[in-house]
Amino acid sequence: MEDMSRITGFVDGASASDLLRDMLRAASVNPPGGERECAEVVYEKLKGLGLNVEYVEKARGRTNVVATLRGMGEVPKLIYNGHIDVVPAGNGWSRDPFGAEVVDGVMYGRGAADMKSGVASMVAGIEAIVKSGTRLKGDLILTAVADEETGSVNGTRHLIEKGLRADMAVVSEPTDLRVEVAQKGILWAEITTYGSGAHASRPHLGVNAIDGMREILEAFKSVKLEGRNELFDVPQPVMSVTTISGGTKINVIPDMCTIGIDRRLLPGESPEKALKDITDAIDGARSRNPQLKTSVKIIEEWPPMETAPHEPVVKSLVDTVQSVTGTKPGLFGKAAGTDAAWLVRDAKIPTVLFGPGDPKRSHTPDECVNLQNVAVAGKVFAALAVHVLGEA
Repeated sequence: MEDMSRITGFVDGASASDLLRDMLRAASVNPPGGERECAEVVYEKLKGLGLNVEYVEKARGRTNVVATLRGMGEVPKLIYNGHIDVVPAGNGWSRDPFGAEVVDGVMYGRGAADMKSGVASMVAGIEAIVKSGTRLKGDLILTAVADEETGSVNGTRHLIEKGLRADMAVVSEPTDLRVEVAQKGILWAEITTYGSGAHASRPHLGVNAIDGMREILEAFKSVKLEGRNELFDVPQPVMSVTTISGGTKINVIPDMCTIGIDRRLLPGESPEKALKDITDAIDGARSRNPQLKTSVKIIEEWPPMETAPHEPVVKSLVDTVQSVTGTKPGLFGKAAGTDAAWLVRDAKIPTVLFGPGDPKRSHTPDECVNLQNVAVAGKVFAALAVHVLGEA
C-alpha cells in the first residue's frame, strides 16, 4: 500500500477533539430521542468543508445527516456510518456526563466511546482529504444517524428505505482500533404466564402464575444452543432470562408473571428460528399442563451479520490499519447489535466495524475515549477512502 502520509498528515487531532467536544455537549439522549442539536454540529462542520450535506428526518427531531464528498462519478462508492444518539447518562458519574472534560488526553462524556468519537474520526478523515487537495474517483458518503440505540427505525433503516446504497461501508462503532467483521444478532422477548388471583390463605381457589412460569423455565432447559464462531469473545450463542416480575401483594396468589429473555444469535442464525425454539419449548410445557396459559411478545429483533475476509472492504481496512499503525490487525466479532446488520441484510452492502472507542467503556459511568485513538482512527479513515475509491 502506498504511503498516504501526504494525506493523513492533514488529520488535525485538535480539530477532531473540538468537534467531539461540541457533539458531546449537544446531548442527544435516546430514549426519548432528539438528535437535532448534535446533527447541526456535524452538519455545520461538513458544510464548512464544502460537502453536499442534507438533513433527513422520518420523525420531527430525529435528525440524520447525509453528506457526500463527490468523486469523479466512478465506482465504487463507500459509506462511513456512525450514530449520534446516546443512552441515558444514568448514575455513578464523577464528572458532568455532558461536559466533555479532558484529563490527561482522555475526553469524558456520554457517547465519548459509543460512538460520537467514531463520527468525529470519520469527519477528521474527510477533512484531511479535503485539505490535502485530494480528488477521489468514487463518492464518499457519510451518514451521521439517529436512533441506533433503540432499533434504528428513524436512522440507518430509514435511510436504506429511502435508497441509501454503496459498494461497501464502515461503521465507526467502538472497536478500540480493532477490525470487526461480524456481530451477534439479538432477540428480546417477554413471556407471560396467566393465572387467577385468590387470597394466599386459600391458594387452592386460585391459579398461581409464578408456578406456571416455573414450568416454562424448566422447559427452556430443552432449548439447544448450537454452533461456534471464534471471531467472538463468547463464541457460542447464548440465551438468558434477564428480568422477572409477578404478583401484586405478598398475600395474594399472583395472576400474572412475566420474564424477559435476551437471546444472542451467531451469524447464520435467524431471529425467526430462535423464536421458534422458544415457542416450541413453551408448547411442550403446555402439552404437559393443558391448563397453562401463556403469551409471547417480541420486544426487539436484530439480525446477526458477518462479512467475509476476502471482501475488498475487509482487505483494504486491514491493509490501511497496518499502514497507519505499523501492526497488522486481526479480525474479530462484536457481541452487541449495530447498524452494520441493516446495511448488510437490507442494503446488501459488505460492511465492517472500526472505531476509536473502547467497547468496555460503552454505556458506563465516566464513559471516555483516548483522544490519540481518535486521531489515529482519523488517519485510517482518510487513507482508507483514498485507497478504496482511488485518487483522480
